[in-house]
Amino acid sequence: MGAPLQVAAVVVRILSQLWKKPIVIEMGRIVTGADDPVVLHVSGGNTQVIAYSEGRYQIFGETIDIAVGNCLDRFARVLTLSNDPNPGYNIEQGV
Repeated sequence: MGAPLQVAAVVVRILSQLWKKPIVIEMGRIVTGADDPVVLHVSGGNTQVIAYSEGRYQIFGETIDIAVGNCLDRFARVLTLSNDPNPGYNIEQGV
C-alpha cells in the first residue's frame, strides 16, 4: 500500500476508535442494490475485482500498473465522448 493510503488508513482507524464508530465501506451494495455484488473498481492505474460474500468484501484480483480505466479513457476518446464528469460515466450513459 502506498504511503498516502497508509497514512489515511491510520487516521481513519484512530478517528474510529476515538469516536467509537465503526469503519463502514459499502460502495458495492449501496450503488447496485444487490445483496452480494461483484464490483469492478477502477481507479487511476489500479483495477480490482471485488465481491461481497459472507458479510465482507473480498478482493479476487487486482493490478497496480495496468488499468481498465486507461482502456475506458481511450475508448471514450475514440468515440469523442466528453471527459465531463468522466469517460466511464459517459460510456455507461451511451449503452
